[in-house]
Amino acid sequence: MAEVQELINALDDGKDNAIHASDLESTLGMDVGHTQEPTIGLIRKAIINDELPIGSIPDVGYFLIHTEQEYQEAITNLEARAQGLKRRIEAVTRGWERRKASRAAGENWPK
Repeated sequence: MAEVQELINALDDGKDNAIHASDLESTLGMDVGHTQEPTIGLIRKAIINDELPIGSIPDVGYFLIHTEQEYQEAITNLEARAQGLKRRIEAVTRGWERRKASRAAGENWPK
């Protein structure tokens, strides 16, 4: 498994030099098959544990944040993802409540 220093070496400065997770896998020699979770996990570890300024932009890839604008863009992206997760949590909770009520009424919604 690749280490954080290898990740740092594989990342370039700025979003213009961003690299997709699949390309990082190849660069880092991470044979993970069809999932990029090990690579994304390494990136997450580097950000959280080592406080590295790694940005990501959908359809662009990962990069070392090089400018204030890139920092703001990366934070905006993270905040949007967090809001999306919050909406999913709320929807699953509402769905679970509906399902419990359905079962209490002798039904089996959504089937």
